[in-house]
Amino acid sequence: MNRFTKAEPSKGITRRFSDDVVNSTPAEPLGRALAAKVAFDRNRERLRPSRDEWDQLLLEGSELANGCVPDEAVLFEQSQRLYAAWDKFRRDLPKDQQMQLEGRDRPDISYLVATVNKASATWQSDREESKLGKLKSKFHSLCETCHDHSSLLAIVPKDDKYVTLLTGSLSAIAQATINHQNIAEGVADTLDDLSHDIDFWNRQMMEHGNIPSLRQYIQELYVIVFEFFTEVFNKWSKSGWKRFLTSFDDGAFNRLFTAKKERMLAIERRMERHVNLDFRHRTTEYLEMVIQSQKELVYRLPNQINEQRLFLGDSLQQLLEQQQLFIRTSLPQTLQRC
Repeated sequence: MNRFTKAEPSKGITRRFSDDVVNSTPAEPLGRALAAKVAFDRNRERLRPSRDEWDQLLLEGSELANGCVPDEAVLFEQSQRLYAAWDKFRRDLPKDQQMQLEGRDRPDISYLVATVNKASATWQSDREESKLGKLKSKFHSLCETCHDHSSLLAIVPKDDKYVTLLTGSLSAIAQATINHQNIAEGVADTLDDLSHDIDFWNRQMMEHGNIPSLRQYIQELYVIVFEFFTEVFNKWSKSGWKRFLTSFDDGAFNRLFTAKKERMLAIERRMERHVNLDFRHRTTEYLEMVIQSQKELVYRLPNQINEQRLFLGDSLQQLLEQQQLFIRTSLPQTLQRC
């Protein structure tokens, strides 16, 4: 029977033909070319759902937020505001400081790393080499933190777009520092502080992720983080780039974060209380389990001792019987030899 008798889309037929050629002649030029094309298409299809999630942030209106999990609605709405502020700011940057996103690509962690590498390569230290090293170290630590951040945001439904927003925001700030080390120095300490905060949240979730309330607290914390980046981009976009450079105030950047930091600390304190309560609860349960086990052991111990005594008695009885048997069988033989 012809395997193409069943109607199927032309794309499916092409894919099956390509697979057949690749399997039968993998070393031939046509086989290699088709293998590369099929791999590219399948990877693009795999990425499409996450890109669609990212593209949702382009849309206006509250109907999308209403379709989210209720606890996520506020985070989603703030994400839309951050997306708009981020997109405007990055497009307003001078051409030599922009890093283009191809087509519908997203600013993922690899994009952040590339941006930080490009920015740090333009910084020159007129004072101490150690200062430049520390500055670069702080920015590169952000990239490492974002790897952990991905697992942290996995607690949020459809988390991919939120990871993208964080890496995209940090990438835009890094782009602003290209050829402008003073901006890098002005934002490094605050971003380093934020990096430590994210690392702390991640450790809390890894150790106490079974506490339901932590999920809500983590979402509230990221609402604040996204508010901070939104305000930064809106503030930096108010004037032209040249005017921004001459009026850049690292204190203003730090003050924006300080105002958010107070709210973040309040949430962290609530998290700590829940963690402590959960720890005490689990400790009490464990102690009760140990006490119950000890009671059961004490109850079973007399029975176990009696069982051991019976076993020992049986063993001694068997030994005596074997000795008597040995004596009875060996004595006549001895008398005969005499």
